[in-house]
Amino acid sequence: MRQKITKRILQEHPQTLIVPIESHGTRIGIPDLFIKSPFSEGWMELKQFTLNKQGTISIPFRPGQLAWIHNYLSLHGNMTLLGTFKLNSPTKRWLKLWFIIKGNYIYRHYSYDEFIAVADMGLLQDIDIVKLLKRK
Repeated sequence: MRQKITKRILQEHPQTLIVPIESHGTRIGIPDLFIKSPFSEGWMELKQFTLNKQGTISIPFRPGQLAWIHNYLSLHGNMTLLGTFKLNSPTKRWLKLWFIIKGNYIYRHYSYDEFIAVADMGLLQDIDIVKLLKRK
């Protein structure tokens, strides 16, 4: 997923710097990508998961990730969660939807209503990933 996102960002915004981070061994929870463009900068965490049937959505953060994100946000950092999940569509085909959650709305667990309220969803080709990092 990281290579697909990185390639897409560089095609649409060739002046962008992207630093992929491999932090699995450090256990400190640093997000997957640091992105710097002429009009924005910030960290992006990438997640994939399948919806569960308990009526909640659980983002599969590794130990330390959520704490790192919330510490960074407390210092007024710019953070975006970009993820994807599969949804069974009416045509009986699996549809891969992408979601974006900005800053202080990033949590581990959501009810469906909470998730709908804080997440922007759509197909990947409809999302300008670099502009997501712009502060609102």
